[in-house]
Amino acid sequence: MNDNKNYHRVPNMKQECDTCEGICPYYLRDRGNGMVYCECARFRFPDKMARREIVYGFCAHPENYKKCAIKQAMDHYYERKFSMIDADERGAARVESSK
Repeated sequence: MNDNKNYHRVPNMKQECDTCEGICPYYLRDRGNGMVYCECARFRFPDKMARREIVYGFCAHPENYKKCAIKQAMDHYYERKFSMIDADERGAARVESSK
């Protein structure tokens, strides 16, 4: 039994959706139609077994999601983005303090 209340289910639908909740912070949704969406990419798989291998092997895996190349690329992107924002804020603070 899944205790996660956010498990993907469609209300009033007799059949439970064949999707899982992602552990990866960039995992957005799995529509169950062979498409998986993450913040960086949209994946189309040839069949449900191929989709399941990736989603359960990386997106929803407690440890393997850290090994995903997409997750690593997004981590580096956010590191660059926030380091630039921090640098801009420090530069603005220096300008104001010199006035």
